[in-house]
Parts: sequence; C-alpha cells; structure tokens
Amino acid sequence: STLVRLNKLELPFGKDGRNRAPIMPYRAITGRNYPPTSKFIFGKPTWLRSLVKPEPGRAIGYVDLCSAEFCIAAALSGDPAMKAAYESGDVYMAFATEAGAAPRGATQETHPEVRDRYKTVVLGVQYDQSAFGLTKKLGRQTWQAQELLDIHRRVYDRYWQWSEWMSQKAIFSGSIETVFGWPLHVTPRTKPRTISNFPMQANGAEILRWACCYAVEAGIEVHAPVQDALLVGGSAEEIDEVVRATQAVLEQASALVLDGFTLRSAKKIVRFPERYADKRGVGMWNQVMNLLEELEYDHA
Repeated sequence: STLVRLNKLELPFGKDGRNRAPIMPYRAITGRNYPPTSKFIFGKPTWLRSLVKPEPGRAIGYVDLCSAEFCIAAALSGDPAMKAAYESGDVYMAFATEAGAAPRGATQETHPEVRDRYKTVVLGVQYDQSAFGLTKKLGRQTWQAQELLDIHRRVYDRYWQWSEWMSQKAIFSGSIETVFGWPLHVTPRTKPRTISNFPMQANGAEILRWACCYAVEAGIEVHAPVQDALLVGGSAEEIDEVVRATQAVLEQASALVLDGFTLRSAKKIVRFPERYADKRGVGMWNQVMNLLEELEYDHA
C-alpha cells in the first residue's frame, strides 16, 4: 500500500521548497476547505508529514482545536452536562465518570482502558454510528455497544433532544444553516447522518474561517488551515508569542460563532533543525529513514 502511494507522490513544490496547494474553501457541503489530497502535504499519509521542516532560524507552530465538535455540540445545544464535560479538560473521562464507569477524579493515567472505551463512543456519536458500527471498534457484543449509546443519550439528554429537533426541522423546511447562514439544502436523498452532523462540521468551518481572518489581521504568518487547526510560522525566537497569539484568535473566533463559549487549543512547536512529526506516523517514518540509511551504506 505504501509503495503504491509513493508512486503517486506528486506534491507541488516551489523553488523555495514550499508545498503550495489550492485550499478550496467551501468545496465541501459543510463549507469546509477541501484541498486535493494529491497536492496537499496534510492530505498524505501521516508519516509523510515529517517532510515538513522549518528553515534555519525559523520555526512552525501547529495549533489544533481540542475536541472541537464536542464543544460545538455542547454550545449549540445548550446541554449543561456536555458543557461541564468540556470545561473539565477531558471530555472522554468526564463521560465515563458521568456514566458511572470511573470514579470522580479518574484520569487518563489511572483509567486508560475505560477512557479509550468511552472515547470511542463519543467519537462514534459525532458521526452518527450505530451499535453495529461501534461493535467492531469496541471489541464487544452489539448489545453492549447499544448499552453505551443508551448511556450517552441519558447523560446528554438535552443534546439528543436538540439534535433530533434540528434534524426534523431540516427535513420539513428543506434546509439547515450555520450561525452565519451557510446552508445545506435537504432533499429526500440527503442522508440522516449528513443532516445530524452538519451543525458541528459546518460551524467548525465557520470558526476556522474567522480565525484565519483574525490571524491575518493580527499579522500572524499563516501557512495553512488544516481541518480544525492552523499551521503558523515565524522566527525561532518569536514562535512562542506567535503561537500564543494564534491560540487567542482561535478563542476569539469560537466565542463569536458559539455566542461566548470558547474552544481550547493544543500547540506543537517545531524549531529548526527538528522536523514536524505526527505520532501516528513516527514509526513508519523512522523505518523508512533506516532503510534509506542502509541503502546509502551499501552503495558506499
């Protein structure tokens, strides 16, 4: 699979070594950016992202919104339990605690397996997965997966009422919109999953667009928007301040879209001579680099 993908590796690079690709805003029905995966480094397998490396004296910052869809759902639905879960700092452990699967004060370190199980449920709900869809991921029986989904409905009852009401309204009226009016036109062929997930995805796109506007106006060097994140750059000495400013504009944008409720963000800073690394692809990148070193040694 990797070798086949490498045969199609045709990333456009300029003479300055920068990868430039069309961002394609509003190309997705949710209004999200949809850059061609064949031309955008962040559309490639995660291990290839380690090709990204700042120039001498430079640094980059990757600032990513934390649990964005969960927070957006909490804010739009007004579900107090969801808001409290987000404000706790760990939505997955908060859900496990509310469900009675972990004691108060439990953390990722003390209850890792429980957290992973409830994380799978939270992420599955965001994409409207059924009990059958969750069964394989959880490694459990279908009735056990359904039981966990029922717990989610009980703990976040206000959210479910809002979600079902929004979906019914969209079907009857023929459309559903974001806070700033980006519409999804609903037809008999529109999938229920598309409708129920639209408010989170589309308002997430609204947040990122406003963040890009605020960032540029603040003089931040924006390299690229990446789903729910901004890749920014600056000198190695100034990158910490650049990242703090980027986090501030993301908070500002989320507060605008979510009527005062703000999203947290996580940061990753890479200074020359380090490379960007996605933990999901580190093993593959290291394996490929070791193979290249062996080839160079053999040829020498």
